[in-house]
Amino acid sequence: MDHAAGKRVLVYREVQHFSPFVVGGTIALLAVALALIALLGPSSPGQGWAPPALAAVIMVAAASALLMLRLVTEVDSHDVRVRLAPFQPHGRVVVLADVAAVRPLQYSPLRDYGGWGIRKGRTGWAYNARGDRGVLLTLGSGDTLLIGSQQPERLAAALAAGVSAAVRPGA
Repeated sequence: MDHAAGKRVLVYREVQHFSPFVVGGTIALLAVALALIALLGPSSPGQGWAPPALAAVIMVAAASALLMLRLVTEVDSHDVRVRLAPFQPHGRVVVLADVAAVRPLQYSPLRDYGGWGIRKGRTGWAYNARGDRGVLLTLGSGDTLLIGSQQPERLAAALAAGVSAAVRPGA
């Protein structure tokens, strides 16, 4: 925090869209499912096309939502915020004074966290959208939070600077 003015100063911002592999794979699966629904047609006479049409609308909406989804990471002079926009307006907020350690790393999204998005893995929570690099935050409580990043060294440097300047409770 800019203590003289009492204002928060944004020191890092990163916006990541999901990998074309993840988006394309999901859309391909939706397209196959929609094609199967269209080929099979109404399941019984008199049922009409309402259920398949509803399924098609839901699938198109899901694909559109996936295309709009992005991971937004912001570090200011007080905290780090990570969220999946536009559906998560506030996301996860971690006060920098609560961070005990910051470490850039390479990880396996599938093996370590079960994929991309907001995930719970063996070692803690992860917010990731693409790639296999990020920054692992260890909190004073011992909990961890992985933030996926295309620029993990820059993110780690911004976090480390904020952590070292943060006023710790009771200090």
